[in-house]
Amino acid sequence: RRGHHIIRSNNETKDNEEAEDYEEEKDHSPQNDRVIGPGCFAKESEIRSIYEKSHDNDNTADKIVFVLRLALGLLATGHCTVDVETTVLKAAAALRLPTPRLSVGHRLLQAQFGSAPPHFLTCKRDFVFSTLKDLKMLAEAVIAGEIQPDEAHVAVEVLNRILDTPLPYGWILYDLVFVGIGPWATVAAYYGSYWDMLGAICLSPVTVLTYRVCEKLKISHLEEILVPFNIGLVTPLVWRFCNGGQDLCHITPMYMGALLIHLPGAEIVWAVIEILQGSIVHGASRLIKGLIQATSLAVFLVLGWQVFGRNLASEWLLSDLKGDTLPFTKGAIGSLPDSVWCDEAFPQYYPDYMTWAFVVGVYNMPLNILCLANVYIPVRDWVGPFIVGQVGLLSLGYLQFQCTPDTCELPEAIQNVLSAYAATWVAMLVEAVSGLPSPISVIPVLFIFAPGSSAVL
Repeated sequence: RRGHHIIRSNNETKDNEEAEDYEEEKDHSPQNDRVIGPGCFAKESEIRSIYEKSHDNDNTADKIVFVLRLALGLLATGHCTVDVETTVLKAAAALRLPTPRLSVGHRLLQAQFGSAPPHFLTCKRDFVFSTLKDLKMLAEAVIAGEIQPDEAHVAVEVLNRILDTPLPYGWILYDLVFVGIGPWATVAAYYGSYWDMLGAICLSPVTVLTYRVCEKLKISHLEEILVPFNIGLVTPLVWRFCNGGQDLCHITPMYMGALLIHLPGAEIVWAVIEILQGSIVHGASRLIKGLIQATSLAVFLVLGWQVFGRNLASEWLLSDLKGDTLPFTKGAIGSLPDSVWCDEAFPQYYPDYMTWAFVVGVYNMPLNILCLANVYIPVRDWVGPFIVGQVGLLSLGYLQFQCTPDTCELPEAIQNVLSAYAATWVAMLVEAVSGLPSPISVIPVLFIFAPGSSAVL
């Protein structure tokens, strides 16, 4: 998500001097001492030393460097493992590399070319779609033969420039985007009220502050547990002052909106895609990771809740008894975060204009745009993904609220599948028309669909 750390890792040894001749430069320039790719600490010079000794008369080293850096770059910017393997192997074949073999996992990339020794390179995953688009275009140019095998050094130079390109948004704007996603998600994705939106406005800065502190202290690996813990810690306090006299069920949209980007929905969806495409081991491990992530999020949300939310639900439980007795109104049950959505998405006390069509068609627009910015899609590329998001969301809203038992009412899971298919078909159409890879258009709307919500609740 915060991909600038991955991309900037390639700038550590960037050369500031230009050589007049490439053949002289490639043996002596500090460019050869840069890391081989995002998320990997192996140096380019280490890779080159293996092939330049045995291939003195060709540019095999340039081809190998390009293929490995392209694979690491695609994975680090948002492509799934199966698509990375397919794309990079096609590029390797176009460059006429001898018998390329490639296996891309979530933490390790394995590659071998001909009889040369295999490479085992660490890798990272993130969403930096501004860079992913350019990497895909470069890969397609190589596959189509627009860059010839004897011009591999040109491909390496272009690839370096792509990875060195600054992100389209700075950290201040990115944090503002992150703060804005929570409140809009409360209303647009979870059909909450304006009071819920106010509560999420108070909670979203907690999310931003937590991941910034984790980043500063170099404990980003703890972010997935500290964010839900802190949200669970603060939510009961916010609820006491920002509930507007609402039923306790409105607390669920409040904290789920603040956790929207940290939900494992995209992880689970990518896992299923990888399994369907034949990558059983990687897909299954990714699916298990998503489920464990959902479990840990729920556990630490509950732990944080106990500080100020102890017995918060006791009065609410008693109000539903209607003269009956229930011995568990206090203790564990009364101290759990509410995990039940309100019975009516749009109750009568909502304003008259607050209908599903208005919420899905209007309130989802700013949320859609914020999700595009969250994955670093440049403004010039917003049109296609924005249309994809609106089509998917309108399809879901229609199936949820317009269908009746006599017409097109379907189970909730089927509604989600049909809406995702509608968004995917439009994304493929956008790719055919504009060349923008379909994952770039689909992933942002998956955040709004929030398939990880059910796993957490």
